[in-house]
Amino acid sequence: MTEELLKKLREVVAQKKENIDAQNRKMDRIKELEKDTSVAEYMQLRNLASFHGTKMQVNDGLYYLAYEECRPIGIYPTTPMYVISHSGKYLNGFRMKNYRQYKNIESFEEAIISQGNIESFEREYIILENIGLIDAHKEYLKLAIEHGEDEAIRVMSKKYRKGSK
Repeated sequence: MTEELLKKLREVVAQKKENIDAQNRKMDRIKELEKDTSVAEYMQLRNLASFHGTKMQVNDGLYYLAYEECRPIGIYPTTPMYVISHSGKYLNGFRMKNYRQYKNIESFEEAIISQGNIESFEREYIILENIGLIDAHKEYLKLAIEHGEDEAIRVMSKKYRKGSK
């Protein structure tokens, strides 16, 4: 993930959080005004009392939506973290060979690695286990936006890296 993309993501998340805070302040003001009986009566007459929404909360989906809004076309992964998405066998001539399919948690780019290259690939990149691709993607985005990409990689590696437990 480039620093420019991270900066843009932070701006979008900050704006969305600001919008949520503004909505919540309005809701608090409405609740405050409802305590005044004349205002409450006016709102009932105008049928505005039933229009109240609920307070909004920041959830992990906010980071994913911000990423989808800012993601450039043809993104190439800058995050060296992959999740094993599939293992299988293929026929090569007369011999069966094993392979593993990995997906990058930032861009979902696939890497299909044959049996002879699996160890080399897993030494070069961070392979996460005990977490699904979508969950890893969401957690990574949240950490990268809030604390920076290096910190996100460090935390995710420590928490989910294959063989670290």
